[in-house]
Amino acid sequence: MSATPRDRCDRAPLVIDGGPSVIARPARLAEYLAQLPGLAARTAPPAEDRGPTAGGIDPTRIIHPDPGPRLPPGLDLATIDRSIQRQHSTDLLAALTQCVRVVGEECDTETWRTFPERPTDATWPGEVRWLLATMHWWTTDDWCTEWITGEVCRVRAALIERVERASGWSTCALCGQPITTYETDTLAVAECARCDRVISMRERESLTTSQAAAVLGISEAAVRKQLERGDLRKVGRRGKESLLAPSDGLDWARRKLGLLA
Repeated sequence: MSATPRDRCDRAPLVIDGGPSVIARPARLAEYLAQLPGLAARTAPPAEDRGPTAGGIDPTRIIHPDPGPRLPPGLDLATIDRSIQRQHSTDLLAALTQCVRVVGEECDTETWRTFPERPTDATWPGEVRWLLATMHWWTTDDWCTEWITGEVCRVRAALIERVERASGWSTCALCGQPITTYETDTLAVAECARCDRVISMRERESLTTSQAAAVLGISEAAVRKQLERGDLRKVGRRGKESLLAPSDGLDWARRKLGLLA
């Protein structure tokens, strides 16, 4: 018999994206729940092109098509998936189904009988509708609120990441606007200005003085001299060595070679 969420709680510490603010605002949690089916539908893998052109414009694939059966012209797998309600990201859907199970474990039999019927097969819209319909009860139970909030936030974050990864990190999964990227002296940041949401933040790659000297083909003393002159920009220290951004080093090298105005 598999362990219940309550059995696993000590081994899997809860991390809630949004923290107590999401728990304190049921309307925000309901909004997050309502977003899940749409996000999950957009995580469907792109249908592999196995038509007559065997890959479109790539002539090598036309000459050497992939083996196996081909789709008839005009057949749209995405439309078929929608018509049969094929579910995507089923690993995350299972987490949502577990939330329903938590409610069933925590409420009494009489209360459970007042809840809506659930479809036999778990689907994103079905599980979300059920959780929204029973939200008036489980938000009054501290354990249910904590568990379901944590799972909804985790599932939502994972779906958003999958959608944005599929777009090459170019489009926000929530509003469809372009993702903005910029760099500070020490950080590389990607964010959606419209949603006021930081998508990723990581430490910028940097070169030590000795690494920069090797890349540019000059001595470490020459690198330090360029730092003093301001031709190279210092972004920190590692031990006794200065750190500079690789892009700065490349720009300086191009100027040195006369490749930049």
